[in-house]
Amino acid sequence: MGGDSPNIFERIEITHPYLLIVEGKDEVEFFKAFFQFLKKSSYEWDGLNDIQIISTDSKDKLPKLLEIVPDLVNSDQIKRIAIIQDADNDQNRSFQQIQKILTKIGFPVPECQIEPKIGKINVNQVISVQVLIISVDGKGMLEDICLDSVSDDCAMPCVESFFNCLSKFYLTSELIPPKNLSKAKTRVFLASRKECTLYIGLAAKEGYWNFEKPSFDKMKELLQVLIMN
Repeated sequence: MGGDSPNIFERIEITHPYLLIVEGKDEVEFFKAFFQFLKKSSYEWDGLNDIQIISTDSKDKLPKLLEIVPDLVNSDQIKRIAIIQDADNDQNRSFQQIQKILTKIGFPVPECQIEPKIGKINVNQVISVQVLIISVDGKGMLEDICLDSVSDDCAMPCVESFFNCLSKFYLTSELIPPKNLSKAKTRVFLASRKECTLYIGLAAKEGYWNFEKPSFDKMKELLQVLIMN
């Protein structure tokens, strides 16, 4: 393993039996806020206290983290692992890539999303592994889910009008379109809030995303399986 990433991961100490592995620090803050919402909604979500959220900092670093999981401090405490990543352009392809990673390092490989696969990661340790690819209609990212949850917010027609207005300049090459339209729309939407932020995690803490919407049902389903007895 090259670079300084292994050293960063090796400093992780396992403190909970269930791991939720996400792409970045912003996602960590998002799920912390999501957990708080769920725990306030029902005592049935108290099991979320058994989850430790870990960031890989990028999709590319997922293999490096998983490779050293058995060697992390207190790794013998790990009973279940859930991996959440963005679909980007293709949900199926993203899921298959994670399956390949799990196969290569000798971890249990789920055959479909959310459903756990149980197996050994070393001679004595048995764990279950789950995977969820975040998408809207088979592609996209967490920002798309968040925007979907506020689709009926009074600010959203203004957000869409803003980009519709700009589209004619994109067509004539007077402006270069955003590299990531979902992120751009998310930032414009967040600019409409009292406390403007660039980060979906901080926005989640402020209550800007509607966690009651079906947009987050797949996440809830994965978490229910992760914490079930």
